[in-house]
Amino acid sequence: LTRIKSGTLQHPVFCDEKVFNVEVAKNRQNDRLISAGPTSSIPPTYRRQKPASVMVWAAVSEEGKSPLVFVDPGVKINAQYYIDGILEPHLVPWARSLYGDRPWTFVQDGAPSHTARKTQEFCRDHLPAFVSKDEWPPSSPDANPLDFSLWSFLQVKACGNPHSSLQALKQCLVKSWEDIPQQVVRASVTAVRHRLQAIVRAKGGHIE
Repeated sequence: LTRIKSGTLQHPVFCDEKVFNVEVAKNRQNDRLISAGPTSSIPPTYRRQKPASVMVWAAVSEEGKSPLVFVDPGVKINAQYYIDGILEPHLVPWARSLYGDRPWTFVQDGAPSHTARKTQEFCRDHLPAFVSKDEWPPSSPDANPLDFSLWSFLQVKACGNPHSSLQALKQCLVKSWEDIPQQVVRASVTAVRHRLQAIVRAKGGHIE
């Protein structure tokens, strides 16, 4: 918040990861039997305990949103994968194409792959500016526009109906992400300052 007020947090670029699965996002409980009653003639519908899922990464700023990046199946994101598979091939080229020679500031949450020494060194050596792990709270869903806003938009658009396969889910995610208007993205990023002020007033507690 101090950096925003002093003008040293120029053009923040926020990133995050999220898991989506092929089933309708309505109930977090597993193995639910949905039926009108024990004597109903309506065939029961079962929800799978572990539906197929995919993790995606994205970045947003006031001026644009990156393409979705799908994490390789079965991969647990560590610092090396995060650098080699996401930051270097996707974040850096996209941000450079968006801002050119203008400054921008990379902002990420406190996930272990983000706060790892290798990742912090990469950000320091290859990005024009970034918010270090000591400046950003380790748990910050109230302060990341993807967490408090944009993932929800994508969830509603892409996961309102079940998908027959992971490929169908991926195609729907890409289309739905592209359809989110830039004014929605801009409003979400702009809201960060006010949300940070609310977090300060709440003495670091959650605000919603």
